[in-house]
Amino acid sequence: MTVYKFPEMTAAALPDRPLSVALGNFDGVHLGHRRLLCAARTAAASRPDCLTAVWTFSSLAKTAPHVPCLTGPEEKFRALGEAGAEYVIAEEFDAVCRMEPEEFVTCYLLRRMRCAVVVCGFNFRFGRGARGDADTLRTALETRGVPLIVVPPVTAGGGIVSSTRIRAAVEDGDMEAAEAMLGRPFSFTLPVLHGKALGRQLGFATLNQRFPEGRIVPRRGVYAAEVSLDGTLREAVADVGVRPTVESGGALECETHILGYEGDLYGKTVTVRLLLRLRGEETFSSLSALREAIENDVRRTRAYFRTRKEAAP
Repeated sequence: MTVYKFPEMTAAALPDRPLSVALGNFDGVHLGHRRLLCAARTAAASRPDCLTAVWTFSSLAKTAPHVPCLTGPEEKFRALGEAGAEYVIAEEFDAVCRMEPEEFVTCYLLRRMRCAVVVCGFNFRFGRGARGDADTLRTALETRGVPLIVVPPVTAGGGIVSSTRIRAAVEDGDMEAAEAMLGRPFSFTLPVLHGKALGRQLGFATLNQRFPEGRIVPRRGVYAAEVSLDGTLREAVADVGVRPTVESGGALECETHILGYEGDLYGKTVTVRLLLRLRGEETFSSLSALREAIENDVRRTRAYFRTRKEAAP
């Protein structure tokens, strides 16, 4: 178990105070997850000396090994803190996966974490073989005088908001649908790698980032994007793909050109937000044809941001 305290996001011990705890995987920290946090905060505010916490797994790699993550662990924990968690309790899957539901409640939630209130989603499952559900949890908690708040589904875009639907939208390149369910643009925070400087040779310097194993990869293509630099969002064009015009068998990366920016970001960790897919990945007959396509991508991106600003209240 690792405990993080916010807003500093520093490692800490479990606080010696009652906790209002929201339970779940929280991949993506979407609108449904934020509703759980809101319920936990409200419950904590109504009890003396109570703190708001989240209990989650440190990684999805073992809970769902074939499902790509929307967020890396650090991104997830930071997003939970921004959503209102005072503490995030990150547990290794192996530490609890063999517990029977009753043991998880008695020994873990009550004895170890001293939960005063527990919050979960309508479809929460827990315990060995996922045998426990919200009804199981309610029965086990309420016989010990601890209330359970079950949060109903949150809907957007004609369906229930879920990490599964968001993954499907990202893999389809539908960033507007993903944003509607996340409550913010889809983003990734990754280190900037050294590339082959082809973009710079074409007049469009890029920052290169590689998606790690186990992370969601957006549909290949070119996107209007934003890059967060020193707390400021800069307009950008991002290309998710393998550079088919200039090499064969290239690694799948995201190359992002920040409009009007000339700085050096090598070795830094940068957040890129994908807003709108402009076109698919293409192979061009020459570097001049590629340069022309990039120039058109830049024009379309500038037009997109002008429209976005004009539509803002």
